[in-house]
Amino acid sequence: MNTVVKDAAAASPIQEVTPETCCEVCSEKVFKYRCPACNKRSCSLQCSTKHKADSGCLGQRSKTHYIKLKEYTPNDMTSDYLLLEDIYRTADNATRDNERLTAQSAAPAGSQLRPPRPSPKHQILVRQCRAREIDLRLMPAGMKRHDQNRSSFVYKSKAIAWTVELDFAEARVTRLDHRLREATTLRKIIGAHLDEKFGTAVLRLEIEGYCKAGLEALKVYLRREGTPANKPTYVRLDLDQTLASAIRQETIVEYPTIVVLTHPPVPTIAIVEPPKFAPVTQSQGFQVDGKATTGVNTEDADPVDIPQENEMEDYEMEDGQIEEQNGASASGD
Repeated sequence: MNTVVKDAAAASPIQEVTPETCCEVCSEKVFKYRCPACNKRSCSLQCSTKHKADSGCLGQRSKTHYIKLKEYTPNDMTSDYLLLEDIYRTADNATRDNERLTAQSAAPAGSQLRPPRPSPKHQILVRQCRAREIDLRLMPAGMKRHDQNRSSFVYKSKAIAWTVELDFAEARVTRLDHRLREATTLRKIIGAHLDEKFGTAVLRLEIEGYCKAGLEALKVYLRREGTPANKPTYVRLDLDQTLASAIRQETIVEYPTIVVLTHPPVPTIAIVEPPKFAPVTQSQGFQVDGKATTGVNTEDADPVDIPQENEMEDYEMEDGQIEEQNGASASGD
């Protein structure tokens, strides 16, 4: 507990200030409290606050420090008992979560234990990614990364518009860009944030080191998913690569994360080279703005069910607009 503890000895009617009874902060009054962490005496909230500010003490009693047997008190026994209860509660919650997840994975389709299926818009996006040799994985609704993702399949251009996270790691700045076509090059995506133009002044100030280094000097990587947090893996990318070729044959959780650096990564980060793809002909690639998408081969892909144009318009609308439209039609009937 982050609080002071009232001392029983201070409750006695002793009013004389002595070295044994005085406040160790102001030395002017009889102490009333002791710090749970360091046992220092204080007479008021002001003195207790000053003690924490001056000494850096957190005021929280350690639950795991060593106590000699002759100094062991009933209060220490109570503290140990509460600590064991906390450990048991944490282990029990982990066991329950594991059982729940196991039951969900084994439950039949349509069961209440089974998590809800993705929306039609997301199902189309996953199938289109599978055809492009991209393993897209969606998180449950309510997760921050899922709510931020605006990636979708654009029916008119037969292309995916991606949400992309740019991680300027050396400046500790991240930026989300939405509706980026898969045929867009990384040079164009990153350069848009380095160019001097209206609306980029604040970002350019935050990534000043990148602006000074220049676009050609930057090193670009794709953060690979499914690697340990203490041993991350980056895939080396080229500025002239398209977004589609940069993430081909990779696992993407909601949207890709592009790491931008001015210097080589630290040695603890593993750097791998991207896979080499066979040349893509016009018949093998997807049509994106009248051009064949680089590195896309659909011969072995699953068939993709593309909805009619009027159906796709509904998928591209926001949920609120769809509800409003449905409400208006219902009131009209």
